Amino acid sequence: MKILIFFILVIFFDGDVSSQTLDDNKAHRRYWYYRTRLINDFMKLGMEQGDCIILAERNNNGEFERGSKPGPDQIDIVNHYIMALALEYKLLSRANQDVSETVKELYHLLYMINRLDIEAEGNWYDRAPNQNNDFTISTANYGNLNGYMIREDMPPNYINKNLNHFNYALNLQQGSNNGFCGSAFTDRVEETKFIDYIESRSWGGGNDEKKEMAMPLDKFHSMLTAMMFVNKYLPSDVTFNNQKFQDDETSIKKEAGRIARRVYTYMKGKGNWVLLNPDGSQINVGALGVFYSWPLSHMANFANQDFPWSYLNLGAFYNDPVARLQGKTQYDIWSRSSVPNKMDIAVFMAWDVAGSNLPASFGLKPAYLNMKLNTDTWSVEWAELLRKVLHQDGVLLKPQSFYEKSIAQAPCFGPYKYSVKEAEANYGSWEWSSQDRLEHPDSRGNERGFNGNYPGVDYMLLHNLFYEYQNQLMDGNCGNSGKKVAGIEVGNVSATIYNTVNNAVNTVSGWFGGNSENNNGNTDDVCFPRHPYSAYNLMDNLDQNIWPNKIIIHHRKGSIFQNSGQDEVKYFGTASNPQYIAMYQNLTSSSHIFAKNSLAAPENSELSNVIYRAGKEITLSPGFTVDVGSEFYAYVERFLCHDDKGSLGETHRVMNTKNSDYENDTYNEYPIHFIKK
Repeated sequence: MKILIFFILVIFFDGDVSSQTLDDNKAHRRYWYYRTRLINDFMKLGMEQGDCIILAERNNNGEFERGSKPGPDQIDIVNHYIMALALEYKLLSRANQDVSETVKELYHLLYMINRLDIEAEGNWYDRAPNQNNDFTISTANYGNLNGYMIREDMPPNYINKNLNHFNYALNLQQGSNNGFCGSAFTDRVEETKFIDYIESRSWGGGNDEKKEMAMPLDKFHSMLTAMMFVNKYLPSDVTFNNQKFQDDETSIKKEAGRIARRVYTYMKGKGNWVLLNPDGSQINVGALGVFYSWPLSHMANFANQDFPWSYLNLGAFYNDPVARLQGKTQYDIWSRSSVPNKMDIAVFMAWDVAGSNLPASFGLKPAYLNMKLNTDTWSVEWAELLRKVLHQDGVLLKPQSFYEKSIAQAPCFGPYKYSVKEAEANYGSWEWSSQDRLEHPDSRGNERGFNGNYPGVDYMLLHNLFYEYQNQLMDGNCGNSGKKVAGIEVGNVSATIYNTVNNAVNTVSGWFGGNSENNNGNTDDVCFPRHPYSAYNLMDNLDQNIWPNKIIIHHRKGSIFQNSGQDEVKYFGTASNPQYIAMYQNLTSSSHIFAKNSLAAPENSELSNVIYRAGKEITLSPGFTVDVGSEFYAYVERFLCHDDKGSLGETHRVMNTKNSDYENDTYNEYPIHFIKK
């Protein structure tokens, strides 16, 4: 039997928010909308061939063209998504929110990575399409889990076989045949390396195409970083309903470590760090790994060690002599530099310095100083924030406002680009006009890269990094973990020194008429959290509240720790203030809606009024109760973006004062945080 739990929510309101340029509410709505858009319009969750492969560009040949493709970067996007989900787990856990959907998706994504590993040998040895000619990889030559992978495995008929998933409006009686979040219709997979190879086998060729299918070294930089995030943020006992991975492991954290270990073993090879195909030949692209072997060894090791990590503790299995001698020497040189005219190499360097956190100059120059030249030169400043959040030591040199501006510029509909000509520029915002803002910032606002609707995982990862950083600052200690290197809390010492110098410089600047505020735009030090975040799932959630309910608002003056003593009581779920609860995808409820006064608001004298809305499904589970005299209404209708593009022609009815514009509609003013039983 379920026990009803009620509580009085107390909110502290800080009156001074004028310095903030980022609209937190809008940023969070965009995160969950992008999240909903991703799993409906750009991928299909599952365990079969093609499942969990992300379409890097949807409608890639034109805004209303029907083709879409995973592209060469899809595995990078998957790795970014794994990081975003690991952070999502932490953010939701901090706020006592349900994490079941997060865990489910992490399980399936790691399962997919293993699938690409197991299928790799089958891909190599198959010589002709199977008897059904459906482009599936034969199970006859499935290999072992050994770190050798293919890039992706989406058959050319995959979207057509899952037409109603990728074009959700086909399920509706009224509406156009577009995706769940308004993306244009698609029914075919455009040419990819996998399709090139599969089709080439029909005429007896395919050797060159086959070699192109191998996962190159450059995809393992972000993959190992992703496994580190899973290792850090998920407890060892977290499973997806105790379901096993292909190697019989059930723990998601432990499986991430196993993947990292297998990748490391494959990259190291026979000790020369050359990536090979099953016949001993080098893979066509990204075969040589010695250059990056020192940081990659540490990253694989960290993915198998509990946080906090220390670069002084390299386990025996990962203490490779080639990496320790050649790789370490080369790292000490390139980690402090910036390579001209090589965007890809700049990104690899950013991942490896951020992931390994290794110092240079014989251990005298910390990673956060090491990486600055490269990140500034190539606009990969996200790596500085990622390093700080992942390792929780040292200093974030970039001001918070730098990341705020990027997050604030994310387009309502989702990132896309179709034209960059000045007279007919067709992209949501310049900042996000790249197929991947993190790894291809040089594609913004120009003809580089690929056109299409983009999945938006780059925004999702940056959002979660920034807001987890805010929570780390709230935890104290300048967001640092207090870990020790050689017995000294190096990160905290450096943060203290930086704060002292930074504040002194800004004070002197103020004497001479400059801006006396620090780089964060606050008179407080750089450890001040500008955007504290209590995560709230807008995609799928469970309402277990009692209605009507109430909030007590404590208004503050000056310091965030000073209470003015003036409290305001606000009732929700009443005739004068209806409670409108909306989820972009699924809403489940076991609430009790009283007619007037409830256990949570015994003083209330108004009739209750509660409205439910979800984009896909509303489930009224056992225990859900509506008393006689209450007003309760529930309906299913998608949210869309109504910017100047009009969501590709979508029109929806207006329900009372509610609308289908997810950014501007008023909903969830009272949070329905999940309460664990």
